[in-house]
Amino acid sequence: MTEWQDAVRETPQGVTLEVEVVPGAARAEFPAGYNPWRNRIEVRVPAPPVNGRANLALVQLVADFFERPVRDVRVVAGETNRQKRLLVLGISRDEVLRRLTG
Repeated sequence: MTEWQDAVRETPQGVTLEVEVVPGAARAEFPAGYNPWRNRIEVRVPAPPVNGRANLALVQLVADFFERPVRDVRVVAGETNRQKRLLVLGISRDEVLRRLTG
């Protein structure tokens, strides 16, 4: 699936992911799909968007998916928005794409 490539960018520290979060979902899911209009990976988290709970759930879910410590995943843009940019430290773009497609 080549569409994931538009949402994943290499940085000197790791990668950034462009995501669109659905808070208050019935279950957690990453990736939950891909939005080609916005070039974003869809993510569902059961936590509500209150007091940063959805962001915490998002960070935990992504960290688990990539087998990284929670401290290696950060929301770097869009903290109060459904559209966010995440930074995942210590992983390559190729590894991210392999896991997303595999």
